[in-house]
Amino acid sequence: MEDFQTNSRKEASAQGEEYTFLGDASRESLDGVSGSGSFSELEHYSYFDGAEMIRSLNLPADARRMGEKLYRQGLVDDMEVTTGYERHGQSSEMVGEAVWNAKIGRTQFQTTVMFTRASVSKAQCGCPKCRKKFGDYGWYYGGISKCEYVAAVLFGLREYLKTHNVGDATDREACILMNTYRLKRTNQLVADKTAKEQSLTLKPRLVKKNSQLTVSFKIGMGKLFVIKQLDEFCEHVRNASSATYGSNTEINHRRSNFTGESLKWLRFIERIVQEEEEFGQRLEHATRNRYFYHISASVGGSLNLFGWRLDELYNELGDGTVEYEDRDAEKTKKQMLCRGEGNPRVTMEIEEAELPEKKEQQSWIDQIFSEKSNRKEFHGIQVKGSFPELFFGMSSAYYVDQDTLRRSEPGFQEKIEDLIRLAGGHETFSFRIGRNSMSEFYYQVLPTLRDVV
Repeated sequence: MEDFQTNSRKEASAQGEEYTFLGDASRESLDGVSGSGSFSELEHYSYFDGAEMIRSLNLPADARRMGEKLYRQGLVDDMEVTTGYERHGQSSEMVGEAVWNAKIGRTQFQTTVMFTRASVSKAQCGCPKCRKKFGDYGWYYGGISKCEYVAAVLFGLREYLKTHNVGDATDREACILMNTYRLKRTNQLVADKTAKEQSLTLKPRLVKKNSQLTVSFKIGMGKLFVIKQLDEFCEHVRNASSATYGSNTEINHRRSNFTGESLKWLRFIERIVQEEEEFGQRLEHATRNRYFYHISASVGGSLNLFGWRLDELYNELGDGTVEYEDRDAEKTKKQMLCRGEGNPRVTMEIEEAELPEKKEQQSWIDQIFSEKSNRKEFHGIQVKGSFPELFFGMSSAYYVDQDTLRRSEPGFQEKIEDLIRLAGGHETFSFRIGRNSMSEFYYQVLPTLRDVV
């Protein structure tokens, strides 16, 4: 059978059930309303039509007669009826499933009928006759059993629906929506019962690894725990639900539980997670039809910092400090960083260029008396430079200077972008200027670098 999302394991009887009416309508007034039916009719409402299901299946006469006999013997009274939605089906309408674990003499087997509002969509029976006819896979190719045991289940289902309020016209989308609100309401009630002036703290942590700057977060009240999946964290916040951190620390993620300082980091996380999820969806969609497999991107516990993300983190840091860990150092270095401004120190050294001398094929006598062998020609200059490791926002460069995360002054990034491009992702650059190009370099290029080098 196809995957089936169940609403309830077994529907409760409608008899004796309490009903809540919208408005001020009473039992007596409803019984007296013309055209609206009696209270009894409302009380025994049935969305699924069992009689129409039997007609839709067009059972053989023998199977119908023998199935009704099995039903009247009370053999299907213990069948289980559930409702739900097909997980991978195209239709969003509610469907039902009736399962009977049959025991006829010494023979035991299962009969399953899946149904829509007024028809049978699948019927699978494990009796000897059906197993011989359909084998193990016949039902997967549209086969539907029409034996007496399927008939018995349908007759039992028809009577069951008369006394049990099973399902309604709620579609899958509405069910998902209401379940979400139901979960939020339940979590809210739980949080209200256990409310004790919670002050949830979110703390960012910067990590430099492989020349990339990332941020992760810790959460807690007093003791802080690393958030391992930021997308799941955001889902908990949306649903105001609880999760366990460490071995047994349970934290409720209701937004009002966060401190004012932590709310700004919460919004920061939510923006980036949304961006990452949208990128992942585009990537998955792009690869789904091109390859036999598709790429599914998920958000982990750390977020790459670049562009607007880095700018916003710097702005939100304010007068506070942030934990920093440099994993590229020979020995992992941990410290606290405050924020500051200033341009990084860019150095440049100019010296005479040395070209590898061309070794000419000369005799030792020619080399001794050769005037050229004792003369060194000037070919140009070698320029070498370096700057600290830089991380780039939208229009500013950032770098770590001792215990400070510094942001460059306006215009600095534009002035050194050509040198950065020349370095190709490294912290050093080197190039050679020939003697015929030196005048242009000294008079046109060096003056533009004077303020930053």
